[in-house]
Parts: sequence; structure tokens; C-alpha cells
Amino acid sequence: MKTPNLKCSRMLIVTLILTGSLQVIAQVAKETPPSPPPLCIPPQPPRLELPDLSEDQKTALKKCDLGNLKEMTSLQNQLREKQAHLVALLTAGDPDAKELDQTIRDIGDIHTKILKQQVTHDQEIRLLLTPDQKIIFDANPKPFLRNP
Repeated sequence: MKTPNLKCSRMLIVTLILTGSLQVIAQVAKETPPSPPPLCIPPQPPRLELPDLSEDQKTALKKCDLGNLKEMTSLQNQLREKQAHLVALLTAGDPDAKELDQTIRDIGDIHTKILKQQVTHDQEIRLLLTPDQKIIFDANPKPFLRNP
């Protein structure tokens, strides 16, 4: 039979271990840098496999995708820069309202350019497809139209 002192000592040991663990977790959380703001750009999923693509179509689609990737990378980099600038402004001692507004407008402009680029890329792909392939392509949801 266990004595009350033994039960109390076990409870005390468990409490000390848990308290020590929480302190370690809190310290690690303080040392971890904050994550960057989300990009608000939906990731590009792999393209739907379209039936009966000719070799010319495959080559043209790769070229089209490469051009789109180049443009999207540039726009995403610009967006990251503006978001980082916005974070810097927001954490400044006395943020300038005009500069905040301009940075927010710039971020909105970049989002608009990104959506236009995605729609343009979608239309370029459609031009390369046969009527049957277009039906399949159009029947699938457009990832850039989802809410981020």
C-alpha cells in the first residue's frame, strides 16, 4: 500500500518535469524567428493530363510554361519585397500613413498583375489545344480563381 507521502512526492516530481518542459518550450518559441507573411498566391498544381497531346503541343506547352514561370517568379519576388516593406513599416515606431497606403496599393497592383498573367497563361494554353482537349481543360477548376 502506498503512503500519502509517496503519492505527494510523485505528484511533485511530475509537476516539476512539466514546469521545466514548458519553460524550455517557451524559450525555443522566443528564439524562433517569425515566419514571413503568406504570399497569398495559390501554388500552381501540376497541369491536368490532357489526352492525345502531340509532340508539337507538348513542346509548345513547355515553352509556354517556361515563359509563365519566368514572369510569375519575377512578380512573386516583387510581392515578397513589398510585403517585407509593409512589415517593416508596420513595425516602425511611428509609421507613415501615406507610405503604408502606397505600399498596400503596390501590393494590390502586383496581385492584379499576377491574376492577369495567370489568365493570359490559361488562354495561351487553350490556343494550343484541339476542341476536344479544350472541353477537358475547361471542365476543370482554375486554381487561380480559388480564394487564397
